[in-house]
Amino acid sequence: MDHLKIDSLSKSFKRHRVLNQVSLEIKPGLFGLLGPNGAGKTTFMRIIATILRPDEGEIRFNGIDWSKNPDQVRKMLGYLPQDFGLFRNITARESLEYIGSLKGIPKNHLYFEIKKVLEEVNLQEYENKKVGGFSGGMRRRLGIAQAILGEPQLIMVDEPTAGLDPEERIRFRNLLKRLGNQNRIVFLSTHIVEDIQATCEQIAVLNKGKAQIFNSTSELAKIAKDKVWKLTVNEEQFNEIEKNYKIISSNMTESGIDLRILSNSKPNDDALSVDPSVEEGYLTWIHQ
Repeated sequence: MDHLKIDSLSKSFKRHRVLNQVSLEIKPGLFGLLGPNGAGKTTFMRIIATILRPDEGEIRFNGIDWSKNPDQVRKMLGYLPQDFGLFRNITARESLEYIGSLKGIPKNHLYFEIKKVLEEVNLQEYENKKVGGFSGGMRRRLGIAQAILGEPQLIMVDEPTAGLDPEERIRFRNLLKRLGNQNRIVFLSTHIVEDIQATCEQIAVLNKGKAQIFNSTSELAKIAKDKVWKLTVNEEQFNEIEKNYKIISSNMTESGIDLRILSNSKPNDDALSVDPSVEEGYLTWIHQ
């Protein structure tokens, strides 16, 4: 399978530059786009989904040019947006029958396609239950089911675990991993570092319209090498440290307050340099 190639993509709304010359090359598998809220991730996803047109730049995949063949792009694309609405008064199967008809899937194939995707997302027992009675996690899984209906080569999911409880979040991550192992591109956009760390082989970080690609989560973590410090302080020292340094985490213990601090220099004589986490590498990159 070809790589998805995004070259010099730019987009502005009035005078605000949301994307600025973004270039990425994405191979088959699970790809994570990480960035804070307002970084331009949803705009980027909507351009790839052909909902928005870029001001500049090109997107190509399997010889298809996005600007010249948007209808052809949509036929190979499955998309779960951040705000995904469903008809609440119809069943899961009826929802997928409606989506399948919009995708142009022949009726004689649609029954078996729906059966297959419901099994894939573990909703086969609820196919005749009305969507209004689904939990948030079940609605998200039904959203993935409609996205993978018709076996698209490119699947895009925007902030898929936002608002889910921990158990449902783990279930959803495992589902994305399975989809990413099926010789297609699964494009995950999120601001939750843990989602990327748990699922993705390829990563890009987007902030202030600029993007950088990383070959692994460990490569992203290394951005914060020699910049993360561990220190135990009392309450008075904590107040002083908080004024002058970026505290990543704090934990109350019997001996005081254990801190992890992000700083280019040693914040205290007693501070110890520690290996950075992926989240600390990410925070270092977006604040540099």
